[in-house]
Amino acid sequence: MSYTLDFYFYKGANRATEPVEVRTESDLKRTLAAILEEPQPHPTQIAARELPRFGPAKIPDRMFKLDLSPAGEYVALHYFGPKDVQRAVRLVKHWVREDLPEQARPTRLQIELMVMRNVGRTHEIDVDTNSPQTGGLDVALERRAWVTYSEDIAPGDVPTLYVDTANETEFPRNAIIPAALARAALLEFAQTGVRPESVQWQPFETY
Repeated sequence: MSYTLDFYFYKGANRATEPVEVRTESDLKRTLAAILEEPQPHPTQIAARELPRFGPAKIPDRMFKLDLSPAGEYVALHYFGPKDVQRAVRLVKHWVREDLPEQARPTRLQIELMVMRNVGRTHEIDVDTNSPQTGGLDVALERRAWVTYSEDIAPGDVPTLYVDTANETEFPRNAIIPAALARAALLEFAQTGVRPESVQWQPFETY
């Protein structure tokens, strides 16, 4: 995995204040099983440890909320993060001079950290600002929310899953997907750090 996933959920004395670290696929399966071991008063929250945070509270700039059916066979995911980060990273990669030696090129993580912080420090990664496509590296990224989407509505015996149980914000029925798809999406996020493309998404108003 490129990123460490921190899962915040209720288990014993841990009242979702200390993250459970997920680095491998087996970690992920074990953690999802642990979530089912006791009732969760709030959905599990998931963030990548190495990615940027913002504001005095150091809120992750992108994160998931997750709720599972009681037997764990169905999951719904809520994602909050930058709208166009994939496009912004591709643009910045395009701006980096092609003649730079490999060791001088920024990594994807370095590029993405710069994009996320919306700064134009072009001198730090030696960007060809003479390119007609460039306008500096200031990329304004709108943050928004999505939930998973499936054309196959979950069976009627799958109970309501919640984005936020405190205010009874429900996931739409068409946001509930098989657990295997949700695991694959989280593993993809752990590799890329951006909203997974292995599952479908639909806009959602609640953050």
